[in-house]
Amino acid sequence: MLRSLAVRLAFKAISHGFRLPRMNRLRDFEQQSRTMDEITGRRINVVLDVGANCGYYAKHLRMLGYSGRILSFEPDPETFVFLSNMSRGDSDWQIFNCALGNAPGQIDFNVIKSGNETVMSSILVPVSDVITKTVRVPVETVADVLDRQGIPEHGRAPSVRGLGPPALRGHAPLHGIVVRV
Repeated sequence: MLRSLAVRLAFKAISHGFRLPRMNRLRDFEQQSRTMDEITGRRINVVLDVGANCGYYAKHLRMLGYSGRILSFEPDPETFVFLSNMSRGDSDWQIFNCALGNAPGQIDFNVIKSGNETVMSSILVPVSDVITKTVRVPVETVADVLDRQGIPEHGRAPSVRGLGPPALRGHAPLHGIVVRV
């Protein structure tokens, strides 16, 4: 009853031109709330942070109260230095200076920077001529990394958002793991 009244009032306010200010922080808060609801609801105990950049996503997970394991992957060696500093002192946050793929090896990785900040990095060549540098980086499979970390195959299930098929080929099903890219 109270909820339907609130909804009616909200629609009425909108019809009279009332708008909430567009606040990125409010949207961020909503997204972070949904992320934590999913992590706790699914009893996620390992998060794969693919394309971790400087580690802000993992750091925010810690600030939100997530205490499980985090495995962060950042192929760019310069950006990896920042990630290493961010993760220092957190024994349940492992970092990897590699890309993920369907087979181990090496690959050319394009990095686009603006100032000291990495704006984008990818194995794909951008359509414009804005590449800051190309580096040769190691490639590992998800399965190999999880095996080395002692995460059993029976404990792996997909809760995957945005991770392309090449990085997930060559792994057993993921249970209790969320992947962020």
